[in-house]
Amino acid sequence: MRVSPAAGIIHQMNQRGGGNSVQNCFLVAAAYGIVLLCTSSPIVGDTNNYAKSVADHLGKSPFAPYNTLWEFGHLLWRPLGWLVLTFISPILSRLTDWTDFVQAAFTLISISWVTSIATVVLWYLLLEDYMTSRTAAFLIAVVLACADAFILYAHSGSSYIPGLAALTASLYCIRKGRLFLAAIFYGLAALLWLPYILGGPALFLLAAIPSDWSVPILDSWPQLRIARPIRFAAMSAAFIIAVYCLGAAAHGVKSVSEAKDWYADANHGWSQSQRALRLATGLPRSTFYLGKDGILFKRFLRHDPYAPTGIAALLKASLWKMAVFYLLVALLLFHLWRSSPSGWPLLIFVAGACPIVFFAVFIFEPSSPERFLPAFPFVLIALGWVFRDVSAKPSFAQASMAAILIVMTVSNIFAFATPFASREDSAAWSRIAQLRSRIPSNSAIVVTTNQDKMEQYLGHAIFGPVSRPPLFLVYDVMEPGTVRMLQWRGEFAAYVFTTWNKGGEIWVSRRFWSEKPMPDWNWVEGDDPLQIWRDLHTFFLPIQTDADCDGADGFSRLAHNESNLNYLAPFAAGYKAPSYVPVQAGAEVR
Repeated sequence: MRVSPAAGIIHQMNQRGGGNSVQNCFLVAAAYGIVLLCTSSPIVGDTNNYAKSVADHLGKSPFAPYNTLWEFGHLLWRPLGWLVLTFISPILSRLTDWTDFVQAAFTLISISWVTSIATVVLWYLLLEDYMTSRTAAFLIAVVLACADAFILYAHSGSSYIPGLAALTASLYCIRKGRLFLAAIFYGLAALLWLPYILGGPALFLLAAIPSDWSVPILDSWPQLRIARPIRFAAMSAAFIIAVYCLGAAAHGVKSVSEAKDWYADANHGWSQSQRALRLATGLPRSTFYLGKDGILFKRFLRHDPYAPTGIAALLKASLWKMAVFYLLVALLLFHLWRSSPSGWPLLIFVAGACPIVFFAVFIFEPSSPERFLPAFPFVLIALGWVFRDVSAKPSFAQASMAAILIVMTVSNIFAFATPFASREDSAAWSRIAQLRSRIPSNSAIVVTTNQDKMEQYLGHAIFGPVSRPPLFLVYDVMEPGTVRMLQWRGEFAAYVFTTWNKGGEIWVSRRFWSEKPMPDWNWVEGDDPLQIWRDLHTFFLPIQTDADCDGADGFSRLAHNESNLNYLAPFAAGYKAPSYVPVQAGAEVR
C-alpha cells in the first residue's frame, strides 16, 4: 500500500516518539518543503519593484545619496537582497542566462522560501515546548503555514515572511531566556517590515510573565519580572533607531523635511474608505484563499450595474469560508477562556492580535492578507494551548476547530496547486503572445486597472517565456484605493509623452473602447468613488490607433500623430509620469 509523503513523515515522527527534536525539525522542514514545491502563487506582491531596485544597484555602493535601496517601511529588505545577490550573481551568471533583474527576483524569492521553512520549524519548536503530542505540534505548525497569507508570500520576493521569521525567532528566544537575541530579532522584524513592531506588546508581556502559563494571573503578580521587558524594549529601541539612522544616512536624508518625505513615500499612496467593512473580508483572507471573490462582494454591496451579483453567488463563492473563519475565531476564544483558568494564553493572544487589527483599520488598510501576519506567532501559541493535551476523544470545540483547519488547508493547497495556476497563466499568455514578439524596447502596454489578470500574470511569470526577451513595461490607468485615482488622466497623458520621447510605443488594451466592462475583467463600478467606467470609456474614445494585435480583446497601438498630441497635451500639463518598473506587480484582487 502506498503511503503519502505527509503520512510517512508523521509515522517517522511517531516512531521516534518525539525524542529527537533535531530529526523532528528536519521532518517539519521536509514537509513544508513539499508544500512549497507543489504550489505556486498567483501574485508576488511588490517583488518586481524590489528586484528592479536591487538589480539597478548591483555592483554599486548601497550608500549613494537618494538611492532606492533604503525604503522607510522595508528598511533592510532591499539591502539584504543586494548583499546576497552581490555574492551569488557570479555563480548565477555562469549557470544561467538570466538578466540582473531576474537574478535579483530569484534571490529575493529564495530568501522567502528559506525563511518560510525556518519559520515553520521555529513554530514547531515553540509548540514542542508545552504540547504533549509531537505529532499535534507538527500538524499545527504545518497547517498554519498553509494559511493564505503565509503560503501566498512564501512564494514572493517580499519581506513579509523573512520579517515573520525574525518575529518568531524573537518569541522563541524570549521563551528560552535569551533576551539580547530576542531584542535583535524583534528589531530585524521591524526593520524588514515596520508593522512587525506591533508584535511588541505581546513580546513585552511574554518577557515579564512566568514561563509556567498554568499559574493564574492573580497568583503570578509576585513572579512578574518587570525588569526584563524594560531591558528588552530598551535594547530593541536602541537597535532599531541605530539602523534607521544608518539607513537615513545611506538614503541621503539631511533634514527633517527630507525625513518626513522619506516616511511619506512608504505609504504607497493608499487611501481606502470604509476600512471597518473591508476588515470583514480582510481577516478571513489572511487564512482562507478567497481569490477574486472579494470582487463579488464589492459588486453585491455596490449594486454593480455591469455585473449584478446576488446572495447565491456569494454563498457559492466564499461566504461559507468567511462564516467558518469567524466560527474558528469564536471557538478559539471560547476554548481559551474555558480551558486556560490561568488566563495567560488568552491574554497573550489578545495582546498579539488586537494591536494588529486596530492599526490595520485605523492606520494602514485592512483588506490585504499580509496585514495580519504579525499576529500569526500568537495565533500559533493559542492553537497550541487549545490542543496541548488533545486525547483520543477531543472535546466538541477541539474537534470543530480541527475540522475547520483541515478544510482550510485542503482548500488553500488546492487553490495554490501548480497545475491550477498554470491554467490561469495559459489564458493570460495567449492574450499577449502575439504582441510579445512585436513590441519594441522602451515601449509599454496599458491596461484598465491593477486588477487586470494579465498584469498579475506578468507580475509573477518572472522565469517564464514572457521574460524572454526581458520584461516590458505595463501601465495600469486606474489603481482603486490610492491617490492616483485623483489624477489618472494627467498621469496617463504624461506617461504617454514620456514613453514617446524615449522612442517607445504605447499599446493600449482594446477594452477601453468597450461601452461596458465584462464580468471577467475584475471591474467593480464605484468601488472607488472615482472608478466610473463611463469616465474611462469617454476619455479614451477620441484617442486614435494605427495598428491592432490579438483581436477583440487584444491591444491597439496609440498613433503618434498630431491629433493625439493635441488631445493629450492639456491633460499632461503639470503632471509627472509615475515611475514604473518592468511589469509593475499587480495588487491582489480584493
